Amino acid sequence: MKKNELFLITVLFFISGCSSPKNTNEALHQSLFTMDSHIDTPIRLSFPGFDIRKSYNWSEYATSVDLSRLRKGGLDAGFWAIYSRQGPLTTEGYDVSYINAKRRLAQIQNMVKSNPDSLVLAKSTQEINRLSGDSRHIIVLSMENAYPLGNDLTKLNEFYKKGLRMLGLVHVTNNQFADSSTDKKGEKWGGLSPLGKELVKRANDLGIILDGSHASDKAVLQLIELSRAPIVLSHSGVKSIFEHPRNVDDNLLRELAQKGGVIQMNAYPSYLRKIVYSKDRLEARRTFFDKMYAMEDNNQPISFQEFSSILKEIDKQYPPQDAYFQDYMNHFDHALKIIGPYHVGVGADWDGGGGVKGMRDVSMIPKITDYLATAGWGEKDLQQIWGANLLRVMRKVETLSDR
Repeated sequence: MKKNELFLITVLFFISGCSSPKNTNEALHQSLFTMDSHIDTPIRLSFPGFDIRKSYNWSEYATSVDLSRLRKGGLDAGFWAIYSRQGPLTTEGYDVSYINAKRRLAQIQNMVKSNPDSLVLAKSTQEINRLSGDSRHIIVLSMENAYPLGNDLTKLNEFYKKGLRMLGLVHVTNNQFADSSTDKKGEKWGGLSPLGKELVKRANDLGIILDGSHASDKAVLQLIELSRAPIVLSHSGVKSIFEHPRNVDDNLLRELAQKGGVIQMNAYPSYLRKIVYSKDRLEARRTFFDKMYAMEDNNQPISFQEFSSILKEIDKQYPPQDAYFQDYMNHFDHALKIIGPYHVGVGADWDGGGGVKGMRDVSMIPKITDYLATAGWGEKDLQQIWGANLLRVMRKVETLSDR
């Protein structure tokens, strides 16, 4: 549908009194197949007391995703991340993380198995297309940070057989595969390590999407150049709107798009605009998360109630600055201007810190559709942004691996 046609339909609905433009855009959102490329909710699955079936309020509980809010937001599918914190680059460190990653995978599988009427796992675009008319939320597995693989790339085969279809090479510090965009020590490898380059080939051969979010600009560029398939940035922003190491510049955006890749826009506040956090707040959160992950390492996880209470108390003692919905959409607007609707998507980083004033949880994502439709983007454009772009990359990765 062309932009002017969508505008005419909206005007006619308004004049006829059948619906307001806002309600028309809400209906449009519900008609689209929507997919988010980075959901960190699996971290919550390790906390005793967390139940995906309960309806939580983001202002009281430290989570932005549950089944009721997925339905309300109309999110049809998502890549749910297997994340295990990074330790030292040693055999012992890899072993601990590998155990945690397998535990996280099992937790996701158990959640799906326990909710067969609401959740379903998919391993291919063929399965996703078949399930697209299903009322259940479709989960595809991803891994944020390849660190748990250690130096043994055959472990990637193990996760692939369980359904892993997207792999982020690195997280907030350098690892054995690549340089991070945010490591305070600076680069270690000048982009990808020799083992990282081998990992690119292994992922291509298996049919796993490569994710460059968190990687340094050099590493992302090398990923684009070395990968036989397009890559994605599963939850990133643009430097032209806010200069942050986690965001990418226009030249890198163009390189990404030229190879067929997609940037999925991140709603993490401190990547959207300048936010200054007090040292006390940063230290309180750092101390808490170190303790939380250490408890999980020892298979004695903190309860979800305590997790939420402590984080909310830190917010009360050291109120954070905020980012706003318009800050988020500014990144969308710029990416769409530079590379167009066939290379932009949604990766809001829910439960990994994503969420802004005006869009606090996954139930509020129809606001993205409303904003973009009001800005003049048509139904076809919106379908590309909300899922078709990501599925196109996934199909290309599958095709190359089959060859």
